Amino acid sequence: MSIKVLEASAGSGKTYQLSMFYVKLALENPNNFKKILAITFTNAAVNEMKLRILDKLYSIANKDQKSLNEFRAFAIGGKINGIPINQLSNDQISDAAKNVLYNILHNYQDFSVSTIDSFLQRLFRGALYEIGVKYNYELIVKNDDIYREAVDDFIVNLQEQYPAFNWLIKFIEDKLAQDKSFNYNNMLLDLIKEINKEFFYDYEDDFINKLTDDDFNDIIKCLNNIMNDFLDKTKKINDDFKNICKNNNNITENDFYQKARGPASFLGSKIENFKKGYEIKKLIPNSYFNEGLNGKLFSGGSTITLQNNDLQKIKDLLVSYDNLINNEGKNYETARIISNQIYNIALLSDILKSLDNYKKTNNILLLSDIGKMLRKFIENNYMFIYEKLGVYYEYFLIDEFQDTSHVQYEILKPLINESLSQAKSDNVLLVGDIKQAIYRWRNGDWEIMKDTIDTDFHNLISRQNLQENWRSYPNIVKFNNSLFSELLQLTDLFK
Repeated sequence: MSIKVLEASAGSGKTYQLSMFYVKLALENPNNFKKILAITFTNAAVNEMKLRILDKLYSIANKDQKSLNEFRAFAIGGKINGIPINQLSNDQISDAAKNVLYNILHNYQDFSVSTIDSFLQRLFRGALYEIGVKYNYELIVKNDDIYREAVDDFIVNLQEQYPAFNWLIKFIEDKLAQDKSFNYNNMLLDLIKEINKEFFYDYEDDFINKLTDDDFNDIIKCLNNIMNDFLDKTKKINDDFKNICKNNNNITENDFYQKARGPASFLGSKIENFKKGYEIKKLIPNSYFNEGLNGKLFSGGSTITLQNNDLQKIKDLLVSYDNLINNEGKNYETARIISNQIYNIALLSDILKSLDNYKKTNNILLLSDIGKMLRKFIENNYMFIYEKLGVYYEYFLIDEFQDTSHVQYEILKPLINESLSQAKSDNVLLVGDIKQAIYRWRNGDWEIMKDTIDTDFHNLISRQNLQENWRSYPNIVKFNNSLFSELLQLTDLFK
C-alpha cells in the first residue's frame, strides 16, 4: 500500500499513466472498477480520461498486440483474478478486458470518473439530512448575482440608527481619504468576495452567528486604548525633553548632534509630528539615535553645557524611548492596522448576515458552501458517507493534484487514509505539476502536492518524475532545457 505521486510536466504522458493505472486496477477483478474513483478538474478532462480508459480496454479486449505489450510492460508484478500477469496468455488478458468492458457498459453509473466538484456534490447529496440541508435546495455555481442581491438587501434595510450605518460611513470616508473615485455598491461586492478565500471559512460562522455590533464597538474601543496609551507615553517623553530644553536656555533639538536627524529629534519633533494612525516606522530609531544611546549627544566642538544631571536625564529619555518602541511599538502598529480595517470587517459581518438570511429565505446554496459543510461533517463520519453512497472506494486517482484546495484535500484525506489501511498494493495515484498550478483563484494550493502529503503520509509516499516529453519536437525540448539550465545559474536574476 502506498501513494504514488507522478510529477508530470506538460506532454510527459500523464493521461497515459492515469488510464493505464486505472486499467491495471480494473483488470485485477471484473468488478474492481466500481471501487475506483478517478478525479480531475474539468469536464473536458473527464471526457478525455473516460475515452482513454475505454479505448485502452477495447484495444486489449480486441487483442491489439501493441496495447497488450504496453499493458504487460506497465503491469509488471500485477495480477488478474489472483493469477500473476506473466503467467497469463494474451487471450486470457483479452478475456479479462472484455469482462471489465462489459461490466462498465452495463453499469455505467458506477464508472466513477468525475470532476472534483461533481464528486463533492455527490457526497453532499448523500448526507443532506445529516448535515441539515433541505432536499430541494438550489445550487448556485456563479455567486456574483447572489452577492449583489445580498448587498442590495443590506443597503435597502439599512437605517441611520443601526451601527452598520456608521460602518458604511467610515468605509466611504476611508475611500474618499484615499482620493479614489468609487461606486460603493461595487466596493461592497468586492468586500463580500473575500469569503471565497479558504482562510476565511473557519471564521464565517463566527461572523454570522457570534460577533455582534457591540463586539465591534468593544474592539474599536480596545484598539483606541492601545494607540492612545502609546501616544500618551510618547507625549510624556516629549514633555520631559522640552522641560529640560526650557531649563537650559531654551535650547532645541537643533543644538544637539545631527540636529533634526539626530537622537534628540526623536524626543522632540518626531514625537510632536506623530499623529494617531501614523505608521510606527516614522518613530523607528536610526543610526544617529543609536550613537546617542552610546553617549554621543553633541557634535565635537559644541559649547553647550547642561545643568546638573540633565545630560543623564536625556540619556535616560533615549533609553525609555527605545524601550517603548521595542516593547509597545508592535502593539501600536497592530492596533493601527486593525483599526484601519475594522470598519470593513464590521461591514462584512453585517453583509454576511444579510447573505445568510437571503440564502435561507430562498433555499439557496453556493458551490463553495458544499465544501465547507462537507469538511466539517466528514472528519468523523467518512464511513457513514460510504454507506450513503452505496459504494466503498479502495482506489483513488487524482489528476491535476497541484490545483487541489485545502478544503478539497481535507475531504479526500480521510477517505484516502481509510483505503490505505485496507489496501495490499499501490492504490492511490496523484498526478500533477506544480509549475502548472493555475487555480489559485479557486483556492488551489500547489504546496499540498509539494509538501503537505509528505507530512501527512510520511513513508507511504513514492515519487516519480516523468522525464520524457511526447508532445514536442526534440529541438524545442532541447532549447528549453538549455535555456532554463542557463537561467538557473543566474542567481541575481530575480533580486
